[in-house]
Amino acid sequence: MKILIVQIGLYGDMVLTTPLFREIHTKYPDAQIHILASRKNYKIIESNPHIQKIWIYEKNLKIVQLMFALRAEKFDVWIDPKDHASSESSLLAKFSNAKIKIGWNNEESNIFTHPTNHLNNPNHHRIETNLAALVPLGITPQSDLLPELFPLKDSEQFVERFLGGIGTPVVVNISAGNESRYLPIETWQKICNGIRLPIVLNYIPNDANFATEIKGNNPNINLFQSRSILDAVSLIKRARILISPDTSVIHIASAFNIPTLGLYSSFEWNYIRFKPLSSQSLAIQSKEGKAVRDIASDEILAAIEQFSL
Repeated sequence: MKILIVQIGLYGDMVLTTPLFREIHTKYPDAQIHILASRKNYKIIESNPHIQKIWIYEKNLKIVQLMFALRAEKFDVWIDPKDHASSESSLLAKFSNAKIKIGWNNEESNIFTHPTNHLNNPNHHRIETNLAALVPLGITPQSDLLPELFPLKDSEQFVERFLGGIGTPVVVNISAGNESRYLPIETWQKICNGIRLPIVLNYIPNDANFATEIKGNNPNINLFQSRSILDAVSLIKRARILISPDTSVIHIASAFNIPTLGLYSSFEWNYIRFKPLSSQSLAIQSKEGKAVRDIASDEILAAIEQFSL
């Protein structure tokens, strides 16, 4: 059986799709799994042993060439676990000519032979929604909802060298998907000043100056200049605890069951969908009408004290 799974979103979207790869191979060990990924998220699954091939989707002149190449693969099953209608998803699935197409049909079409519309549950984590797309294949996961990531050897060695004199740190991720999730410099400084263990700041390259300002003269803070998301995976894997606003690193921590303190907006639907899954985790939601950036440092420090550090 040859299966293609579509996930052309961001890093977090791909991380939350990884349980599908594991569950398919558990049920169908001889299945060939291909992934249609985006230029933004494909690296995080490059070393996943369940995958035979990764296709890169980009909106450019080569898209027609890609669609014909995918059609030529003659996939038996096409899975798009998206939890909403998408004309882009429908077009790709229609052109694929796969026998079984699993995905969300819009009101005007029945392109997906096995629609997932009725499987969506607002009380489910996004991983549960993704896994629901496997029901037509006779796969009904019961318990293990954690993502599954496979760090690269090069990144493992890079992080081991970096942590050589630091030990097992508290990893504080300061970057996020939008400005409303960025805590002010003063808030991060108060949080870091209240932590007595070694701290490693994780951040995207564009936030290097922000990280430097947070560090200031604090010798307890170490700046981690990752070369790619794969380095961040290896760092978070070694964290004593991760502290982060709602973003992909929370799901990376869940893959390794790392204790996590997540900072979320007041929107309950968003928290339910993207909450941390580590067995030891806490979340702070901003007050109604407020953003993540408005969460007070004292509230965050009080939550940190609940962890056994």
